Amino acid sequence: MIILILKKFGNLDPAYYMTTPGFAFDCILKYTNVKLERLTDYNLLLYYESSIRGSICQSVKRYAKANIPGIKGLNYYPNKSISWITYLNCVNLYRKSMLTKLPFKDFEWVDDLDIDVTKIPDGSEVGYILEVDIDYPEYLHEKHNDF
Repeated sequence: MIILILKKFGNLDPAYYMTTPGFAFDCILKYTNVKLERLTDYNLLLYYESSIRGSICQSVKRYAKANIPGIKGLNYYPNKSISWITYLNCVNLYRKSMLTKLPFKDFEWVDDLDIDVTKIPDGSEVGYILEVDIDYPEYLHEKHNDF
């Protein structure tokens, strides 16, 4: 029954797709009438593909100790900096990503190396895929190894 409904909606047969996301992608292209621009610059294609991320994301530190003043039963050390332990359970990240715009045309290299990402408004029609080199202080390497 569901296959008949899906075929009627988009004239696409889910049986020809390996995964639901692939089928959903073709459905949205058909529904929006968006025409995807082919990436003919092979280096641009490789660069674009290298920015694709997926799967689970987490930062795990094996041991952490909070140092918070005024918490009963917790030793507070005033000579050390205050530290908190935070647990964030971010659910539905896939839905959030599905609400953002995806690039589909006008791909080009940008020569301006001074892009201020804080000045790009949310929902901008123009987006960027950035590759950045940073100087990461040596004294932070050991502290951030678990991340």
